[in-house]
Parts: sequence; structure tokens; C-alpha cells
Amino acid sequence: MSAKSDHEYFTPDDIPHPGYPNSDYGLSDSLYEKPVQVVHPLRNQAQKITRVQNTISQPPPVPKPPDRKQSKRSKRPLLVCCISFLFIITVSSVGTIVFLVLNNKDKPEPNQNTQISTDLNQDASSMTPGISETTTSKLTETITTPTTTISSIMTTPPMVETTIKTTQTTTEKTTTFTTGTMSPTTKETTTSMTTTPTTKLTTTTTASNISAGNRSMDCKQLHQQGYTSTGVYTIYPYFPVTRPVEVYCDMTTDGGGWTVFQHRKDGAVDFFWFWSNYSSGFGRPQGEHWLGNNHLHQLTTLGTSDLYILLEKFGGGWFYAKYKDFRIANVSDSYRMRVKEGSYQGTAGDSIESHGTTNTNGYKFTTIDIDNDFAPSNCALARKGAWWHNICTWANLNGIYGNGSCVAAENCNFWYSLSTSYIGVKTSFMMVRRV
Repeated sequence: MSAKSDHEYFTPDDIPHPGYPNSDYGLSDSLYEKPVQVVHPLRNQAQKITRVQNTISQPPPVPKPPDRKQSKRSKRPLLVCCISFLFIITVSSVGTIVFLVLNNKDKPEPNQNTQISTDLNQDASSMTPGISETTTSKLTETITTPTTTISSIMTTPPMVETTIKTTQTTTEKTTTFTTGTMSPTTKETTTSMTTTPTTKLTTTTTASNISAGNRSMDCKQLHQQGYTSTGVYTIYPYFPVTRPVEVYCDMTTDGGGWTVFQHRKDGAVDFFWFWSNYSSGFGRPQGEHWLGNNHLHQLTTLGTSDLYILLEKFGGGWFYAKYKDFRIANVSDSYRMRVKEGSYQGTAGDSIESHGTTNTNGYKFTTIDIDNDFAPSNCALARKGAWWHNICTWANLNGIYGNGSCVAAENCNFWYSLSTSYIGVKTSFMMVRRV
């Protein structure tokens, strides 16, 4: 056998194959070359084209607008505050306007006649020392003979006492001014005066001649100031509150100065009314009327007062009933009426006191809707007239006017003591006067 050859032989497995992925062609140990990643150009290019197409097909993102609800919510507190502030200002303004209107409405309007009267009185005082500053809204010029002496004794305003010492006929010339027109009107009045104890100063004075500057509380004060003609006047019983009340004054009966609070003469006014009507009054002072329990209460608080009831029969003749210490309570006591016990004087008979269950002295006022009497039913309904009923009464001057069928029904405007029957009276006056 031949000797072994010096040549080296390699098997196919020992020879690197260029198709193997891990073969680097003998460059792995090279100091200058590094393995290179196999790149597939076509595949990478296809992926890049796909990404570009996707990018082109999708539109760019549009920025979202701010949420309106969120914006409104952010502004809502400020808007609510502004609206609340405007509402408070509006309510305050309206309240202020209403308060000012009501306040101005309650204030009495300035009396232009009073201002004119004041100017005239100041001018007259500078010319004639005998004219007082408390003179009412008329400038009086008296023409007399030298033998006439008229002295006026002025007490604290508005009380005036006039004393006549001699007999003389005088002519009184009165100049008045009409509000708005400023045109003077001259009126001559003849005054007759005597020195006898029954002296009466008779003039043609009317309520329109009396200025609000007088502030007379009642008819007696007007009478003391020299107004002696029976008629309608304006008084101020709520003094110092300047609240005028128009009343009918009887300036002749029993010395004069009576304030009439009830009058009936022909049945022209219906007296079958409710509590509110009798509280505030109804009718007119010139005719049939009820002055009002509120005013009547106020008049009896001015001082001790008398009650005078003057009646005329249908058959003729005048009769009266007079009571002392006449008082009317306020509405909280239902206008309770009181007179001094045993103080009756007159010719008509006593139909208020001393009749047991029909005694009305000290009893409350009853109307068809407010029952304050002690009868089983409402006496104002049964008698058809409001009154100070007990178990009904002997007096029913506010009942049905006349003497017809109401006599049998016992609901006429009767004064039972006058004729001992339920026949109504033709004329009635109920009056009050301070002592």
C-alpha cells in the first residue's frame, strides 16, 4: 500500500456554501468588514408605498370647536348675577315710586283760598289793628254809625266769643276769592243785633264761606265763632289731623251748635243697610243721612256731650228727648251707646232707658249682618232698622219710613213713647253737642 499523501481533502460539508444564510463568506473575522444585513429592496419599497397611500387616503384631522354647552355653563353664573341685580333694582325702584305716590296722596292739597286769605288778612291787619291774624278766609268791612260798639273777645284759637252791647243795624260787605279764577266776589249781608238776653246773630253765612283755616271741631265751635245759620258746614273733629267732615249744623234749637248725625224727612234714602255702611255713613247732609258711627264716636270724644232727638208727627207737632253724657264707643266695642241714667228731659217720652229688656242704654250697635243684641233672632232684621238693640227696643228711628203696613209689622221708624204705638214719625233729627 502506498504511503499517505500530503494533500488535505475536504468533504462537502466542510466547504462553506454561498446559499446559507449564516455564511458571511469568511468575513466574520475580518478587522475591516462587518456582517451586512440582507436587504430586500422590493419588499421594503412596497411597504413604504402602502403607508404613503394610506396617509393620502385619510384626511388630515380637523380641530374640534370648543363645546358650546361647556362655554354656556361657564358664562351662566355671570348672567344669573346680572339678571338678579337688574331685578332687585327694578323692584326697589317700583317700591320707591309706589311709596312716594301713596305718601303724596295722603298729604292734603294746599288750600289756595287759605293762602289768599292769609295774604288778605296780613294786608288788612296792617291797615286795621282790629282784625286778628286768626280771621278766616274773608275780608269783612263793617260800616256802622258812631253809636255802635261791637267788641270781639278772642280766646285761644279757634274759639271766638262775640258780645254785642248796643242795638244797631250794620251792613257787612264780604269779599271772597274763588280758587283757580282769582276773581273777587263781593256780597253784602245785613246783620241784625239786639241787646235782649235772647239775642241771636242772624246772617246768611253758608259752609262755602268758611275757610279751612278755621279748623272748627264741631258745630258748637262754629256757633261760638259767630256762625248762627242752620245749614251744611265743614268741621274737623279729628284735629290736629286735617280730615274734613261735612255735617249739618242746627244753629237754633236749644241754643244752637248741634251736629246732626241722623236725619229723615221723606223716606228718600234707604236706611236698611249693612255694618260697613253705618260705620262710614251714607246719604248727604243736605237731606236724609246717617253721619257714620266712626265720626259719631270721634265727636263724643271731644268732650262731655248731650244727645238731642227732635221728632215731628205725621199729624203735626214737634217733640224732643234730651239725654246727658252721651257717648259712643269705637268699633272694637261695637259702637256701644251710653247716656247718663235718669237724665232724660223732653216731651217725646223716654224710649231709651228704664224699659227692662228694651232698654238700649249701654248696648252695642246691631245691623242686618252683625247681630249684637240679646234677642233669639236679629232685631235689625225684625225691625228693619239698625240700632242699639237689647231684646229689640222702643226706639227704631232707622226702620221703614212711614205709617203704612209697617205699623202692623212693627218695623216703622217709630219712637214708641211718642204715641204708644209703632207708628213712624214724619221727621227725625238726632244731634250731638259738647257741653
